[in-house]
Amino acid sequence: MPNLTFMADYKHIWYSQIAAINNPSINFLSAPFGADNGPGFGWQDVDVVKFGVEWRASEISTFRAGYSYNTSPIESADVMLNILAPGVAQHHFSAGATYKLTDNIDIEVAGIYVPESTVSGSELPFVGNPAHNVKIGMEQFDITVGFKYRLD
Repeated sequence: MPNLTFMADYKHIWYSQIAAINNPSINFLSAPFGADNGPGFGWQDVDVVKFGVEWRASEISTFRAGYSYNTSPIESADVMLNILAPGVAQHHFSAGATYKLTDNIDIEVAGIYVPESTVSGSELPFVGNPAHNVKIGMEQFDITVGFKYRLD
């Protein structure tokens, strides 16, 4: 089927190579942020798998859909500091279309939905403060409309 394309992709993200991202947040008393042994966000390495399909329905219209899954970089021990960057989303769904208005102009629309993912854990232990449970989460929705002009 020359008008149909299937795509698959895998990648591994090495957060463990960056101390400020990978170091555990519990290190907050050992050194300043950014130091080799200082606190970090506690992010673990992530594996990402993506699948997509593109259907060129006609000379003027193309449709796309995709799905992506990644392991969560954040464990419960590092929840509190990750309030600043709650990168816990794991499932991503996308769809889009291109419509050729003229030989030089296309209109494109796309949408992405990321259902809510959450991680829970305890606050970092501070002197005199009882630890409370902290829950972080993220949900995303995005719509894009674009115009493409080809210079010939």
